[in-house]
Amino acid sequence: MKKIKRIITLLVVALIFAGVYINKPQASYASDSSNATKMLSTYKKHNYSTAEKYAKKLKGTKSDPSESKMSASMTKAYVNILLNTPEKYLWNGIYFVDMDGDDKSEMILPYGTCEADAVAYVYKYKSGKAVKVAKLDYGHTLIANYPGHKGIICMRAHMGYEEVYTVYLKNGKLSYTKYGNRNVPGDYLSLKPLNNHLISSGKWNL
Repeated sequence: MKKIKRIITLLVVALIFAGVYINKPQASYASDSSNATKMLSTYKKHNYSTAEKYAKKLKGTKSDPSESKMSASMTKAYVNILLNTPEKYLWNGIYFVDMDGDDKSEMILPYGTCEADAVAYVYKYKSGKAVKVAKLDYGHTLIANYPGHKGIICMRAHMGYEEVYTVYLKNGKLSYTKYGNRNVPGDYLSLKPLNNHLISSGKWNL
């Protein structure tokens, strides 16, 4: 635990001096917004081959634009949560994305020891502190950016079963829109995951 705390502390200092994250939102966000909408629409209509075509067209969805706008105080507030989370539960990523449309990043923190007990907590920056505002299921779930929209696209995929839905914050609570599910004979939908800032080995990816 002391080792990862040292890593986090050094990260905080680096971010404060840098002012913003190294990973900038990529270009073509407008076309990505259109392709994401078409992907979800065709998936809902069970036109999976067309949905896959639009999923593959998504190019610049690795980082949410709000991530590059995070202030030093916001960064410190979120990292403080990590410093007070037992290392064994920091197992599968940290994500920063605008969940409620206010152009400010919330932190999504997966928490658990394995896929079976995994959940993800959503933290919002309020009055200089990171406040836990919601919890979502996370087992066997891929989190993808939803370009041009608030919130995220989620794909739950396990043992040939696939489910696609979007999640966003509304009045401090999570709101879900389901786009369907299917039994997958081959590969799952080719969604590109949102930028993950922590890998399971405890190394930072910034």
